[in-house]
Amino acid sequence: MTHRVLFFIFLILFINFKGNTQKMWSKSYCSQTAIENNYDIKLYKNSVAINKLYYTLGFSGALPTIGLNTLNANIFNAQLNNFEQQTISSSTNASGVFSDNFTPNLNVSYLIFNGYYAKVTYKRYKEILTQSEANLKLQIQNTLALVQEKYFDIIRQINFLKTIESIIDFNQEKLKINVAKKSIGLGYETDILQSQLDLNISVQNKHNQQSIIKQAKIDLCNLMAMPPDTSFILTDTNIFTDAIVLDSILNRLVESPQLQSLASQIKITELTSKQINSLAYPKVGISTGLSLNYSESKAGFIRNSQTYGPYVGLTLSVPIYNGGVAKQQLKINKFNIDNDKLNYRKQLDLAITNVQKLYLDYLNFSHQIQVEKDNIILSENLLNKQLGKYKLGAVTILDIEQAQQNLEQAYYRLINIQFLAAYAATELLKLQGGLSIQ
Repeated sequence: MTHRVLFFIFLILFINFKGNTQKMWSKSYCSQTAIENNYDIKLYKNSVAINKLYYTLGFSGALPTIGLNTLNANIFNAQLNNFEQQTISSSTNASGVFSDNFTPNLNVSYLIFNGYYAKVTYKRYKEILTQSEANLKLQIQNTLALVQEKYFDIIRQINFLKTIESIIDFNQEKLKINVAKKSIGLGYETDILQSQLDLNISVQNKHNQQSIIKQAKIDLCNLMAMPPDTSFILTDTNIFTDAIVLDSILNRLVESPQLQSLASQIKITELTSKQINSLAYPKVGISTGLSLNYSESKAGFIRNSQTYGPYVGLTLSVPIYNGGVAKQQLKINKFNIDNDKLNYRKQLDLAITNVQKLYLDYLNFSHQIQVEKDNIILSENLLNKQLGKYKLGAVTILDIEQAQQNLEQAYYRLINIQFLAAYAATELLKLQGGLSIQ
């Protein structure tokens, strides 16, 4: 009986332990998981795979075609006919005459020249593939930025929670001091009520902050394509990034996936013009193969016939006039090329502008971090001194609350500025395509 009780106790503890186990997630793990699971990235990967299939000589029309053809609709044809035939010396009448013919034709066709249309098409498929790969890299950069910024945001919210918990501890201590002072006739009932009110508000703020953290974690799970109820703990508890160098960002800006994709679009549109031009050239092809023609009839002068052998021929097609459509298409496509180039310049200028602004934010926030750390030290010293004076009755509760608010605001500013500096650094790296899973 004792063994059975111990077994059930162990089983309950084991189940409870498994149910409460939380996953340990680092920033690199979240980034890597998002790249593997994110739905948008999978869609872009499929697009790349499709364009790889298009990028072949066969799709471009540069390879020969081989087929088994017939002169008629069917390779083999059998019929029952009523047959009548008259000649100078005789006449033949028959009903239900069976006849059949067999006409297979193995054909090989190859396009010798079509105005370089196949060659241009092959290059265009290659550029489309290059563009889809750039779009995939861009989506990976966007996803990494969202994941890492959300990771930093959760750390920020957790630090806010720690600050609120410190406020709760201080309000509890303040309440004890006021109760003690009231018990010896040195305090006031209003101070006790105010301290209790401050404590209740800080406890409520804690509950609200815990809800904000849960929602932020759900957002991170969504970016990683993980179940929203996944329980996890962040292992990288500090908001940090590597130092950012402005010249390095600007020099590599043209290598960003977004601008690479736009550059590919210009080439694609230019190749479209070459495709249109090629349609004005004559097309020359060669056709060769083997043919067999066999026929048989049970009545008539010719009872069976058979011809077979190789054949070869040339095909020529010369476009003369198509209503001026090709000329108009070239004019339209010239505007498309201009638009693509303008869009490239527009996005490049916008990227340079965003880099300059984000870098100023990064420098400003990085400088403010040390300032706020100094403010926290000063605020802590002031609060400790005011608290000591308050115990002696030298200052009022209003002085304590003012010193407490100064410290709270300094902590909040520091936590928020650390996040904003990391956010600016992440966006800068995203613009140049330099974000990694690390």
